[in-house]
Amino acid sequence: MGVDLNTVTGTGRRGRITKDDVRAAASDGAEPAPAGVEVIPLSATRQTIAKRLTGAKQDIPHYYLTVNYELDGLLAHRAALNANGNTRVSVNDLLVKCVARALQREPRVNINVIENSIHQYSDSNVSVAIATEDGLYPVTIRAAQNLSTQEIAAATAEFAERARNGALTREDLSDGSFTVSNLGMYGIDNFTAIINPPMGAILALGKGSEQPVVRDGKVTVATIVSATLSCDHRVIDGAIGATFLKVLGEEIASLS
Repeated sequence: MGVDLNTVTGTGRRGRITKDDVRAAASDGAEPAPAGVEVIPLSATRQTIAKRLTGAKQDIPHYYLTVNYELDGLLAHRAALNANGNTRVSVNDLLVKCVARALQREPRVNINVIENSIHQYSDSNVSVAIATEDGLYPVTIRAAQNLSTQEIAAATAEFAERARNGALTREDLSDGSFTVSNLGMYGIDNFTAIINPPMGAILALGKGSEQPVVRDGKVTVATIVSATLSCDHRVIDGAIGATFLKVLGEEIASLS
């Protein structure tokens, strides 16, 4: 059956290799699928994602910080941009722009962790997670702090199209300094994300929804989004992560 016995772990008495051990090794240990079950092998992309994220979750000490932001000013700003421009801007495009600005104000989160050193970026190279049938692709919007929101929207749309067509390059997926993952368009209220190494943090965004809030002792309604920051505790302390979320809230509020 072409099996190298040196690679087989025996399950018989005193470690003896049995017929079943050889058969299992010859079939890579795969059990036959039950009737009515389709076996779908993991693609190379899925295998890479599985390996990277498993390693990240096992090796990186994650901690999580969650805040709520009011989006009504941002939504009004978006409506004005879309009324006067040719490129349609999404809520996520505006949030990416705010993240890029916040990273300039709190650069200790704008990092990669390479072996025993921290690589702190001068530009906000925001990695945006794009979902495809073959998995998530973290495409990099370089120097996003210098781009207009329309330019960010155009770049994201182009990346999404190339991802669907399998045309992304290694450069498109490299040099990110911070990741934004948004599942709000899928109706998710909030979630926590796994850090994409070598980056030091990732921001998970849920959907914006109308909720009651209290202002000056009176109840009113505001559009609220939940944001959860996952940080690598080896290099980003809790106070640093909290400071980043504070300045991000200020950037979002500045659009009102």
